[in-house]
Amino acid sequence: MFKFKMEIALNEQGLTADGYDVAEAYNYLDNLFESLNIIKTGQGIFEGKGTPQDFGNFGGSVLILKRQNWFIPFVNKWLLHTDTGIEDLAAYYRDRHGTSA
Repeated sequence: MFKFKMEIALNEQGLTADGYDVAEAYNYLDNLFESLNIIKTGQGIFEGKGTPQDFGNFGGSVLILKRQNWFIPFVNKWLLHTDTGIEDLAAYYRDRHGTSA
């Protein structure tokens, strides 16, 4: 079975300038993906286990992240690798919400 993968890079300067703690933001991501049974393979890189639950787990992460006030404005890269290609979620949600990193 295909393993889903998500890559996230945050605008660290922007986060800091707006009063956010960069380490805390990445820690939030780590904890979120761990709670969804998704494996961290590097800073901002998360991979599924190749199980049928991966689809729902990654979908859940998208629903949670897009609702965080700090996330969309400060995400530089947010890619979801699926069995059909790579989705640029940062571009999609910025276009929908009219924000930029």
